[in-house]
Amino acid sequence: MRRSPRKAQKSFKKTSRSNKDPTADNSETRSKAVAVWIGVAVALVGASITLLTYLHNQNKERTALEVEVQQNFFEAFALMQGDDVSLIRRPKDAKQLESASLKINKACTLAPNDERCFRAQGNLLVFNNRLEEALSYYRKGLEIHPDSVGLYNDLGAVLQDLGRSDQAVAALRKCIELNPYLAPPHYNLGRILDETGHLTESENAYRRAIELNDNHASAYLNLASVLGRMGRTEEAVAAVRRAIEINPKSHLNYLLLGRFLARHGNVYEAEISYRKRLELREDDSSAWTDLARTLAQEGKLEESERACLRAIELNPVDAYAHYSFGNVILMKGGNFDHAEVEFRKAVQFDSKLLPAYANLIILLLYQQKPDEAGLILQAKELTQNAKWNAEYAPMVRAARDAYLNKR
Repeated sequence: MRRSPRKAQKSFKKTSRSNKDPTADNSETRSKAVAVWIGVAVALVGASITLLTYLHNQNKERTALEVEVQQNFFEAFALMQGDDVSLIRRPKDAKQLESASLKINKACTLAPNDERCFRAQGNLLVFNNRLEEALSYYRKGLEIHPDSVGLYNDLGAVLQDLGRSDQAVAALRKCIELNPYLAPPHYNLGRILDETGHLTESENAYRRAIELNDNHASAYLNLASVLGRMGRTEEAVAAVRRAIEINPKSHLNYLLLGRFLARHGNVYEAEISYRKRLELREDDSSAWTDLARTLAQEGKLEESERACLRAIELNPVDAYAHYSFGNVILMKGGNFDHAEVEFRKAVQFDSKLLPAYANLIILLLYQQKPDEAGLILQAKELTQNAKWNAEYAPMVRAARDAYLNKR
C-alpha cells in the first residue's frame, strides 16, 4: 500500500535525526563548558588580584602607621633618657619633656593600646615626679599586656622610688620570671636589695646584669658601691675602672673612684680622679669638697683652702664644705674662732654630720668653753645616736678629761 507524502516526510526526518554525528554534539558541549570555566577562572583571578591589591595597600598603611608610631616612641624615649634611666633620673630640660610629650601623644593617638604607649606615658610622669600617676599607667598597661617584661620592670623601679620595696621586688621577680635574659630587671632588683641592706644578694643581681650586658656601666658602678661597703676595696676599684671604660663622661664614676682610692690611702690618684670629675662638672660643690679633703691629706693646705672656698661659693649651705674648711683652718694654725664658726655652720646645715660635732666640741674645750661644749653634748642628735656613742663619744670624753686634768 502506498504511504502518504506527509508520512513519508516524517519518516525521512526521523531517519535524518538518527543518522546525526554524536561527536559533533559532544564537542559543542565541551566548548560551552570550557568557556564557562574560563569565565569563572578569569573572575576568580580578577577577584584575587583585587583582594591582594587591597591587602597590599592595607599592609602598606599598617607598615607606614607602625613606622610613624615607632619613630615617635623612639624619639620620645631618647628625649627622656638620662645617663641611665634606671640609675639616675636627671632633671630634664622643660623643652625636652614638652617635645617628648608631644611625640608620645601622637604615637598613642595612632596606637592607644600599644604596650609602649603605657610605658612612655608612665615614664614621662616619672620624669615630672608624678610617681603615683605613673603607676596607674603601668598597671593599666599590664591589664592589656599581662606578660609585658618592660611594664613589670618600670613598675618595680617606680615602686622602689616610692619606698614600697616588697611590691617592687615582687614586680621585678615576675619580670625576671617572664624573661630571665634581660639585664635591666636584674639591675633594678640589685638596687632594691642594695638599699634594703641585702648586700650579698645585691652583688649577685648586679653580677647577673653584667653577665647579660657587659657594657652596663651603672651596674658596674653600683656593684663597686656594694663591694666597697663589704670591705672589698680592690674589687670595688676594679669595678669602677670598668665603668669608666664604658662611660668616661660620667662624673659619678670619678667621684666613686676617688673616694675608694682615698680610702685605700692612694690620695695622689684620688686627686687625679677628683680633678677629672671637675673637668666634667666644674660647678659641683661636692666635687670641690672631695678635692679639698684629699689636698689636705696631701698637705697642700693652700690649694685645699681654695677648693673649700670654691665649694662654699657654689653652695653656701654645703655642710661638708664648711666642715672641711674648719679643718683646714686648724691645720694651718689659723684663727680658732673662725674654725668654730665653720664647724657651727656645718652642724647647722646638716645635723647628722657627726665629725663636725666632735671637732666643734673639742675646739670649744680647747678654747676653755666647757659650758657650750656641754650643751652640744646634750643634744638629742648625739645622745640618741648609736654611731656617735660608739665612735665619737669616746674621743670627745678623752678631750674633756684632758681639759679637766689641765684645770
